[in-house]
Amino acid sequence: MKVLHLPYNIGSKISLTVAALRKINVEANGISVNNYLDEAGENVKVLNTKDISYLNPKKYFEYIKIHRELKRMILWADVIHWYYDFRILRSERFLNLVKYFNKPAVVEFLGSDIRIPEILFQVNTYYKKSFYSDYSYKFESLKHSRLVQKKFRDAGFEALVRPELEQFIQKDIFATYQKINNRIDVRRYIPIYPEKEKKKPVIVHPVSSRGAKGTSFVLEAINKLKQKYELEFLLIEYSEHKNVMEQLSKADIVVDQLILGAFGTISLEGMALGKPTLCYLTDNLLKNLSGIPLVNSNPDTIYTSLEALLSNPALRNEIGKKSRQYIEENYDAEKIAIKLKNIYEEILRGKSSSK
Repeated sequence: MKVLHLPYNIGSKISLTVAALRKINVEANGISVNNYLDEAGENVKVLNTKDISYLNPKKYFEYIKIHRELKRMILWADVIHWYYDFRILRSERFLNLVKYFNKPAVVEFLGSDIRIPEILFQVNTYYKKSFYSDYSYKFESLKHSRLVQKKFRDAGFEALVRPELEQFIQKDIFATYQKINNRIDVRRYIPIYPEKEKKKPVIVHPVSSRGAKGTSFVLEAINKLKQKYELEFLLIEYSEHKNVMEQLSKADIVVDQLILGAFGTISLEGMALGKPTLCYLTDNLLKNLSGIPLVNSNPDTIYTSLEALLSNPALRNEIGKKSRQYIEENYDAEKIAIKLKNIYEEILRGKSSSK
């Protein structure tokens, strides 16, 4: 079975999923149209469009070569695994290619591609306030989500849905879907648990979008806490993935996001490294994540959450150990690769029987 993962390596998902599938003898390859500093590059062929000018004939030739390579790899694959909506290079052309050749295909939605503010507003006031002020992804809407979902449904894709995004799936478009967890390569994260005797703890806050992460609230809390506690604070922006991991390894506390109501890769990585990790989860999501040791924090509680950890080194150590165990049990890429393989085989059988 040959599986192609494309077209965005967001959160290094293509890189680590391809590696995990190869370990269970699935012939998997990954293509990423561009790759960014905070994404791992292993197991991914990068097709760079950043310098292409469609008005420059020489540059436009590069555009043609990228199209040809994407087409070649789509034809090579038995199964297509697509991540996120794709606006570069006229994505509908490639979706139509998948449909034309009747390729078994899944789309794994990642967040902003299908997030629906009209739904989230009802359960998350922090997101609502941010959305109308400094939120970075203002294209999110019910209309946008439905257009994205319909586009993939019409191209014959089946949906893979994470628990935090299930509320946004439109049942009239995807009547059925497969549930899948986010994932990381647990074995690459060597846990370094917070020391119980450490006098000056390190707090790390990696940022991709300050508005979506609630960074202003984090900075406000840190400034107040510095008046009372000895601490070191690291704000990481625009940094290579390797450097982000090095800084997270040194952390005693990791702060992910305080706005979206769901956790992403940074929370998984912080927990895998054995760090108490702060992140805001909505009540409805929290109910579905039994026993998750994330320190649930929002703009109103970030100060008290951090203070509780700063004043109690033993608590930092305890939560760090529970976090690592939770990730091993629920978000190990190799375990999830087995589930993905089963999903691929199921849709391959479905396509065969429908011919």
